[in-house]
Amino acid sequence: MGSTVFGSSNSPHYADRVNIVKKIKLQNQWRFAPVVFEPNGRLKDKVRINGQIEIHAEGAYYLEWRVNGDRKRERVAKEDAVDQARRKAVELEAGKTRDCSGRRAEVRRE
Repeated sequence: MGSTVFGSSNSPHYADRVNIVKKIKLQNQWRFAPVVFEPNGRLKDKVRINGQIEIHAEGAYYLEWRVNGDRKRERVAKEDAVDQARRKAVELEAGKTRDCSGRRAEVRRE
């Protein structure tokens, strides 16, 4: 099973997705790499590097998403990464009804 995104599966916009990535050390430099899930949906320190699956025990897990085109990342615990990604996707979906000031946009019903 490959890297999974959470959010609207039929949406063409990257902003609707939440990715789980891992910050790993590769050739003495820290970089982010997409995680690879086990068939049962769990994380086992596997990441995809240049199309190849590698195991990297070092590093930390992050949620990654976009807001108004800006990439945002939030560090999460390995055990909570999948649940938090789902929550963040729901939060972002709910936030679509907010205007630029952060207030909820008024929805008119006629």
